[in-house]
Amino acid sequence: MIDSEKFFAYLKEKIPNFEKTQKKGQVLFTCPNITKHKYQAKSPTMTVIPGTDKFYCLQCGVKFTMYDCIRAVEPDKQGLADTQIIEYMTENMQINTYPELDIYKKYGWYLFAIAKNSKVPIKDEHWREKEYNFNEKSKWLKWLESDLNLAVNCEFSNVMIVDFDDKEVTPEFMLLRDEFKKLLDANKTLVQNTPRGGKHFVFIYDEELCFKQKVNLGGGLKIDTRTHKGYFLCAPSRLQNSYYNWVNLGAEIKTVSPELKKKLLEIIGSENKVEEGRTESMAANSSVPPTDYPKLKGNNLEGMCNDTFIRLGGIFINHFTPVDTELILSVFNTQLLEQPMPMSAIKAMTKSLEGYRETEETTQEKQIYECCKLLQVGIHPKDVRDHTKLDIDIVNKHLSAFNKLGVLVRRGRGIYDFKEKVEWINSLPEKSNKYPFKIPYFEDIAYFEQGDILLIGAPTGKGKTHIAMNIIKQMKDQGVKPYYISLESGSRYLKTAGQLGLSVEDFYVSKNPIINPTQIEIEPNSMTIVDWLYTGEDFAMTQAVFKYLCDEMRRKGGILVVFSQLKEDYNYFAVNLIKSFPSLAARYIYDDSTGVIGHFEVDKIRDSKGHYQTARVDCEFSFDTKLLTKKDII
Repeated sequence: MIDSEKFFAYLKEKIPNFEKTQKKGQVLFTCPNITKHKYQAKSPTMTVIPGTDKFYCLQCGVKFTMYDCIRAVEPDKQGLADTQIIEYMTENMQINTYPELDIYKKYGWYLFAIAKNSKVPIKDEHWREKEYNFNEKSKWLKWLESDLNLAVNCEFSNVMIVDFDDKEVTPEFMLLRDEFKKLLDANKTLVQNTPRGGKHFVFIYDEELCFKQKVNLGGGLKIDTRTHKGYFLCAPSRLQNSYYNWVNLGAEIKTVSPELKKKLLEIIGSENKVEEGRTESMAANSSVPPTDYPKLKGNNLEGMCNDTFIRLGGIFINHFTPVDTELILSVFNTQLLEQPMPMSAIKAMTKSLEGYRETEETTQEKQIYECCKLLQVGIHPKDVRDHTKLDIDIVNKHLSAFNKLGVLVRRGRGIYDFKEKVEWINSLPEKSNKYPFKIPYFEDIAYFEQGDILLIGAPTGKGKTHIAMNIIKQMKDQGVKPYYISLESGSRYLKTAGQLGLSVEDFYVSKNPIINPTQIEIEPNSMTIVDWLYTGEDFAMTQAVFKYLCDEMRRKGGILVVFSQLKEDYNYFAVNLIKSFPSLAARYIYDDSTGVIGHFEVDKIRDSKGHYQTARVDCEFSFDTKLLTKKDII
């Protein structure tokens, strides 16, 4: 979205001893909030949050946008709005925000605003009108800084698109779909990636292809079209934190090739014939008037009709106005009951329900509170707005009120932490929190509960992935389907899994590579394996990563197994800190040079099954079967 090199050059100029480095493909740079850090880390601590335009500090925990960074290093800019920061950047720093907008200007496109994280136009009923479509970069910037999406009006921009979804099709459509894809690629026109893995192929509008919007061409190709009466979202729009992005922005927008046009017309022509036949058949066989709804004969609600309608009304009254609620109940009354109640009864019922209707402000307060409870730490008004879809002024109002009440603790400029009320009990919990499955290798020496973290360490090349796959196999044998996250580039886990007789259906794997461990979202009540984690001697990074994982597990439950890098002498990095977080910490150590005989040196057991806090689990590895088998426990 921005010229990153110019941005980092700006930070280097403003921050003394500024550093920027890269670890395992992850960019790290000096935190603009560094003057407020309690101690100085040995390496940069600010990183980019994948899939977003935000940065996160592994030490102080702040979440910054680019504009927040500028406010942090230039105190006189703290009172400026984002749009004013943009003007400052463009005029004085020569940093061009959203350079793709300049290309849209060159294409002569007309854009309009789309709701945040949505495909729905802000002016839903007016988006086709000229006054709501603009060829002005200033307008586009204003929308983007309000966290809105952008859409291209096909008619005013003289373009059309073919939307090729990345979805599986049934066998009868596979050959035709492949042929269609080859024709699209052969055009070499402008192409955009969509958040869900599909592609937009952009063409100059063609009069001969003047048909209505088509969804799922051919009835099963998973290909849509957008023509002169339609629109499509364009970068940097996003859906659920996944962005649209261009494959070849700046490329020439081509006309539809004769071959592709012929194929489109063939498919649409056959569709129209089928649709005409279906319409004629329906008209010939239709004998039921559309208003003749089925009745509840004999008043099936006899004796409970009033209670049923009140329960339904109680649901509707918190989502609709009293007038709308009365209308809905009236429709149900007259159209579904053979013997409708008098209208006076419906009116009296609606009036009695108004007392149960929550005020809009109470509803908003609950939404924001639940969002804060979910986010827990580093709560920023923009994050709450994105989650609740409420106006930013409403969000700020309630956050400020929660802060005064002591529900939230202000940690910095516009950043809060949630302070959860302690619920006290003086009796044993009714439900056990015990993890219901056996934990491979360690079941005999420790008790495990929902939300526990296991730490397993090994040096480079000492079998962390083999151990992970063996754990997956043993969990699969118990009917559990684990989640496996590989943070190691070039990991050959699939080869190891295959050697153990595991298939891709036996465990879940993250589709996209995860670079920042503080962005891992744990699935509720799951067995999750992270292979592997390296934080080195960096105290701040280790603390931030494990605190995040502990908070995530406390909320989600299940078991998390984290594989950690060890030194070549089998010692931990940041040993005192790294062992303070997990329920069990162990190192896998080779006992001979062949790698066949080894053992888990268990250094910490939070809840042991005996009078010990450490243990040894001997194992034997088979190079033929790739099985790591547990032997005796000492």
